[in-house]
Amino acid sequence: MRRHAFASVASITLLAFTFAPSAPAAASREAWAEANSATACSITAKSDTGTITVREAPDETSQFMGLLSAGKAYAASCKPTTAWTPTAYTLCGGTSTWWAVIEWNSEMGFVPLQCVSLVSS
Repeated sequence: MRRHAFASVASITLLAFTFAPSAPAAASREAWAEANSATACSITAKSDTGTITVREAPDETSQFMGLLSAGKAYAASCKPTTAWTPTAYTLCGGTSTWWAVIEWNSEMGFVPLQCVSLVSS
C-alpha cells in the first residue's frame, strides 16, 4: 500500500514539473526600464556565430521576435537570466542555460548568452 502511495506522489510531482508555466511573454517598456535602471549594458553578436534569433522568453522554443544584425550593438540588461525551468541549449560553440535580456522593438527579448558579447557601459 505504501509503495502505491509513493508512486502516486511521484507521478504528481513529475506532472508538476512537466507542466510548469513557461516564461512570460514579452514585457512592456516600463518593465524593461525598471529591470535595467542600475547600469547600462549592451550586447553584440560574436563574430563567428552567424544568425542569432531573438525570442520572447529564455527558451529555444519560445516565440520568434527577430534576428540580430551582425556588428550592431543592442541595449541589454547587465544581468543575464535563465528560464524558470532551464533547458540547456547547444549553440555558438558551447552549451548553456543562460540568456542575455535585450531591448527589442521596445519590448524585452532574449538571446543565447553563448552567442553574444555583453559589454558594460
